Amino acid sequence: MTEQEQMNELIDKVYQWGVDRKIIGNGKLETQWLKLLSEFGEMCDTLAKGGDPIDDIGDQLVVLIMMAGIAKKRGSILAASKEFAPEARGDIPLISQMCNNYIVLRYYGNHVSCGYKPAMSVLAGIAANHNLTLYQCLEHSYNQIKDRKGYLNEQGVFIKE
Repeated sequence: MTEQEQMNELIDKVYQWGVDRKIIGNGKLETQWLKLLSEFGEMCDTLAKGGDPIDDIGDQLVVLIMMAGIAKKRGSILAASKEFAPEARGDIPLISQMCNNYIVLRYYGNHVSCGYKPAMSVLAGIAANHNLTLYQCLEHSYNQIKDRKGYLNEQGVFIKE
């Protein structure tokens, strides 16, 4: 199995996890976008402290997959997941670029499928700066969430089981 096939399979598992917990179904783009910004803030904090961003990048990927599912853009997230040749840039310029990408997703996420590729490209660049791949980051986060129980109700509240 190629690395891209493994990534697609992992995205499918994360997507199904979101369906099973009704995040994809009852979730709203606005609340997922806020969750995305929260995870982005955690990554910035981790990087500022010289830490390993594997969890933070993976968590952002999970939220991006949830957003793509809610927006019915699953194919867009699969297309955007192709490995990139990240530019040799420091984290700070990439983080600045990410701010712009997330603003685009906020306003156009449910209409423009191309919003996911720039975000994932920047995350790939940050991952590469820390000798990581998007696959490693997503796998790390999926392994942490895969056994969590509960669901998102129609009011947008996560009910833990």
